Amino acid sequence: MSSVSQATVETDRYAKCVEVSKRIRWDTDRDVIRGRGFDFAKKFLPDGLSKVAQLPFLGAAEKRFFSQVQGRTYANMFALVERFIGAKMTEIGGEHALGDQVAFEALVRLTDEELKHQEESQHAIIDEMEWARENERLDAAQRDKAIDDLIGLVGAVDGICQMQAKADAGYFVRAAGRAFEPGQAQAIEATMLAAYRWQYITTGVQDPRFLQQLGPMIDAAQGARINAALAPIVGASMQ
Repeated sequence: MSSVSQATVETDRYAKCVEVSKRIRWDTDRDVIRGRGFDFAKKFLPDGLSKVAQLPFLGAAEKRFFSQVQGRTYANMFALVERFIGAKMTEIGGEHALGDQVAFEALVRLTDEELKHQEESQHAIIDEMEWARENERLDAAQRDKAIDDLIGLVGAVDGICQMQAKADAGYFVRAAGRAFEPGQAQAIEATMLAAYRWQYITTGVQDPRFLQQLGPMIDAAQGARINAALAPIVGASMQ
């Protein structure tokens, strides 16, 4: 495909993202919250995400509370991530500012929408295009450095997961309203950490679309480095 026709295809993909953004745009307070509060009689996360089934010694109310503690962290964790995404997309959008105005509008809209975690399927399309565009600029040494950065990023996220799991497990044990045996308290913290690693790392790095995009960009040695770095985290999250 020629560079001209490839540019046309990419502009069309950006344009589609803009069209969808205009069509489904909503406001968090007006269209989602609508004056409502949280219902604490319900779980905030499904059992498949919270991994609460691994704690059979918890009662029904305790399992619900375990989910709610994680749900609070889930919301705050993504709020933190969205701030970085918005800032980075604003930076990348500047590269389109005096060029492809359709692409520029798509990234501006993405930045606005990320603040409320809206419309993720369209964002994945834009992410793929920007990722491929950045990859084309890299030489072998720069790509190898990018692998180091990816491994470092995953390690940093895992560090956050470990600290947050310890804090949330401690809070749960203190606020649950009864005493837990030492082994039970340890199981609560271990399950909390496994859940957070699953939610914030494993589900992302094992996503088929992510792997399909990453595969052609790296060689076998780089892939092995990534897998070696991820193996302990992924293995622990799937227990």
